[in-house]
Amino acid sequence: MGGGIAGLTAAVELTARGHEVTLLEAKGQLGGRASDGVHFLWGHFTETIDLLKRLETNDQLQQQRSLRLGFILSNGRPSFFQVPRRAIPFPFTTAVLRFGGLGLRDKFRILALGYRLRRHLDNADLDQMTASQWLTGQGQPESLQKFWWNRLCQLMLYVPLEVCSARSFVFMLRTLLVSGGRTGLVFPQVDLSALMLKPAEEFIRSRGGHILFNTPVSRLHFHGWEFKEIELEGGRRLEADILLLAPPVPVLRRLLPESILYQDAFFGALRHLQLTPVLNLHLWFDRDITDEDLILFESDSMQHLVNRGKYSAVPGYVVLVWHGARAEMALPGPQLITRSVQELQKLLPAAAVARLKHASVVKDVDALLSSRVGVNRFRLPQKSPYHNLYLAGDWTDTGFFPSIESAVRSGKKAVELILNVK
Repeated sequence: MGGGIAGLTAAVELTARGHEVTLLEAKGQLGGRASDGVHFLWGHFTETIDLLKRLETNDQLQQQRSLRLGFILSNGRPSFFQVPRRAIPFPFTTAVLRFGGLGLRDKFRILALGYRLRRHLDNADLDQMTASQWLTGQGQPESLQKFWWNRLCQLMLYVPLEVCSARSFVFMLRTLLVSGGRTGLVFPQVDLSALMLKPAEEFIRSRGGHILFNTPVSRLHFHGWEFKEIELEGGRRLEADILLLAPPVPVLRRLLPESILYQDAFFGALRHLQLTPVLNLHLWFDRDITDEDLILFESDSMQHLVNRGKYSAVPGYVVLVWHGARAEMALPGPQLITRSVQELQKLLPAAAVARLKHASVVKDVDALLSSRVGVNRFRLPQKSPYHNLYLAGDWTDTGFFPSIESAVRSGKKAVELILNVK
């Protein structure tokens, strides 16, 4: 149940192994919360890339040869964080030292923190403190946190340092260090529908699977420790040997009987999961306004820009993205467009002479699991106490921070558990 990334992944994996699957999707399209598109992937999203290989669409990905992030300072001066392409012993060290947006003292503070992360594991309960508190304890001053660490935190974990779990933050940093920056960012050349959704649908159907669109579920029925039936809107009921639940958290909360949601020690954790908003502002200019793949802004009113036109057939197409920015979410669309374009014209010389042809604002209030303090102890495993009921979603316990990679991993983990039981 649920045709988002997690549900689709599980359905693809099960059908690939010869099992008959029926996928229920409440809407008329697949993709769930990711239906607005995946603007880029990180090179260490290995399970996601493997899924695209199974769907034979990985040739539609364009990967940086090594990690490169553009920065635009508040005065409009550009700077670049570029990991060297050559296989030198310390690629991140070189990238930090060459980065022009920081003073030498701050660069050595970043390198010292990276050294400590490589050398030992912090045994403190990091999930009970914020990333900002942890960084302060590691000798990272507030100015460096605001400019450098907060930009990375919002880019990868979708929340600011002040509320982010230190455990999630440290995991994210270690992931980057282990990858060495050599994998770089990965940019789809086509939209999500062509990259994943349509190929997954064809994959499932061609192997005997069934996808039922516009089939919202109104209730789940249980008997003891066993799932019994799905009740659809309109009253029709469906039985299944095994049910894999892969809807967003708010939907799952609505579907579960109150006796389970409020009295069951397992599903009661759902009441403690908080979600964070994502705002995408799609802008189509009459020409390219930057050559960079991705730009981070020092400006408080801007987070990052993805150059979608660079790897697609649509020149001048960029997306401004805000993670967890509730102030921007509250702005009316026309006001947000006007303000953002004016700021781009100040910061990017090419934008000042470009003409905006079209703009679109997409707001998702409950887009992603918030990586807040304490969240990790409420992320549920893929196997529930009900012997024929399983879970999937980026919000489940995948060992990875909430993302498309976490969603894919959850679907694959659920399948492994189902098949081991069978």
